Amino acid sequence: MIKKNAIGYWIFGGLLFGAGFWSISCSEALWAPILLFVGAVVFFLPAGLPPRDWKGLFASPFYWRKPMDDEALFVARFLAVLSWTARREGILALESLTSAKLYDHPVFLRGINLIIDGMDPEYVKEVMEKGRNSLCFWYEAKRHAMRQAGGALLFVGKFGGLAGVFAYAFRVWNGQGIPAEGVYAAAVLSFLFLMAGMTARLLIPGKILEAARCEKTLQRQIVDGLMELQQGDSPHAILIRQAMFLSEAQRKTLQETPVPEEMKPHMKGDSYEQSLFELRSEISHDNVI
Repeated sequence: MIKKNAIGYWIFGGLLFGAGFWSISCSEALWAPILLFVGAVVFFLPAGLPPRDWKGLFASPFYWRKPMDDEALFVARFLAVLSWTARREGILALESLTSAKLYDHPVFLRGINLIIDGMDPEYVKEVMEKGRNSLCFWYEAKRHAMRQAGGALLFVGKFGGLAGVFAYAFRVWNGQGIPAEGVYAAAVLSFLFLMAGMTARLLIPGKILEAARCEKTLQRQIVDGLMELQQGDSPHAILIRQAMFLSEAQRKTLQETPVPEEMKPHMKGDSYEQSLFELRSEISHDNVI
């Protein structure tokens, strides 16, 4: 079924495209081939991918979030500190650490706030799992949108280039000269749209897929860690399980500094030095990580 908004784009884009074709046929102005390609863009791109779909994609809370450097390592250490604090000061003491905005991942913030509020573990897990499912939807929607946009851009590049060739051939058939500037502009525009289409159709979806895989692993790490935290597991036990999500280099860093230094200003008194000493001693003594 043809969408109503697509018909409007097709009509407007077709008019611009026709005006560009006619302008090339009877004018040597540089804007003529540009108008032709603008019409092709309006005809193909918004009709295949309506602007409201782009708005929905950009509304995802994960879209604009920039991943941290060594984020998996930070999550492991942060969870250990939260566990250490909860076992000594109570679960409500975690609010001072989480309110400092040291970590802004939506799934983590949603889960830790529910834990502090004393929600049932099954409910907390269900809410976080729904967040993970939402992530899968958004990443797949982004991949689909990029592939659709890439296909439209490729078609614009090919169709616009062919239309330009026919328009300039029509000038020759009428005994008119061919303006070099217009031909160069049409060729450059066709090349740029083809390159943009290949990038959006092939390269970007692959990057999105890889980012989705990394994000899924990170969220699995967050969900597992928060559930262990709510169960009252020790910091050492949490670190052992968290180490499964870390690389060899990250594990070595975890052994040396199990507590991130950026948390020091947000910990009471000598809690930072004490937690660092205890966790480091437990890790080196057990030698599991």
